[in-house]
Amino acid sequence: MTDETKPAGNTMSPGSDFKRSGRRGPRILCLHGMGSNNGITAIQAANLGLESKYGFACDLLHAVTEVAAQDDMIEMLSAGPYYSWFDLSLLPWRMAATGSPGGSLHASLNRVMNCIEQHGPYEGIFGFSQGALMVTCLSSEASWRKLFGLSACPWRFVICANPGGVVALKSIRLGGAPIERPLSIPSFHLIGQWDWHRALGGLLSWYMDGASHTHAYGHELPMTLAKDEALHQALRSFFERVRAPSATCALRVDERVPQHASVNP
Repeated sequence: MTDETKPAGNTMSPGSDFKRSGRRGPRILCLHGMGSNNGITAIQAANLGLESKYGFACDLLHAVTEVAAQDDMIEMLSAGPYYSWFDLSLLPWRMAATGSPGGSLHASLNRVMNCIEQHGPYEGIFGFSQGALMVTCLSSEASWRKLFGLSACPWRFVICANPGGVVALKSIRLGGAPIERPLSIPSFHLIGQWDWHRALGGLLSWYMDGASHTHAYGHELPMTLAKDEALHQALRSFFERVRAPSATCALRVDERVPQHASVNP
């Protein structure tokens, strides 16, 4: 835990920090990055046109551990507080404990799956930066099968935007198991040409069925992406391939997250 990280003043249930879209249609659950919040995620989803162009309803969930804003731009665009999903140390002996029961990642995974149980089903999940790592952990068999006891991943696709801290994935254990590689779920990856996190590795190689687009910016999803025709051609192609007209979830209702797996960290 860094000096900037402190536990939130209150431990909130998904109901108090969950924002459900008023739109109808297939739903995507959206997870923010470190030092961010639902306000920033809503801007990012709008800049990608997930609702306006592609007809999804974007639900938002933020974490509960309060941290400093990731940068000044986030402070300008959205009032705090800002949050982190889990503590990440790059020290090998601490990294190996990431995902252990009782830790912040384990608690956040349970928390997101509890939200999915309450508010799903979801056709896909989106994550930016640290949220993209959350998406990857959640979509691994080590998570949905070994940790939560499900028969299949309960969403059809993932969108991983500008991931940060990817080096940690090799050391994470979920339900006592490492994250398998490659993951079989269809994935779309947004990569910033000038994103310094690229030097620490990306997520595309972690997925078997991945499409990607490299945008001309850094660790951000700016408004100008709304007019990026190459991006939207790639997104349209991806969504046409993965969206099913008759269902919005890979699991039947009676196969959703079992109640015993639900926790409110």
